[in-house]
Amino acid sequence: MKKFIALALVTLGITVSARAQWIVFDPTMNVQSILNTAQEIAKYVEMINNQVQQIQTLTDKLNEFKHYESLFGDPRRSCSRRSSRS
Repeated sequence: MKKFIALALVTLGITVSARAQWIVFDPTMNVQSILNTAQEIAKYVEMINNQVQQIQTLTDKLNEFKHYESLFGDPRRSCSRRSSRS
């Protein structure tokens, strides 16, 4: 009886370990994962392009303000002159 139980346990151990060695590959899930990753990358690219556009707009505004400052001077100086005249 002990030999039978030992043989049954060994057989069960081999069967369980053999199942754990199977590699599961689902091509459908792999393709879906690749598509999801591609969509995420496309969203990141769009987000970065929007940020680049915002930075360019802010740079243009800054250059415009610098141009106005070169034409009219620093507005802080004119404000300090007015307060000192009062």
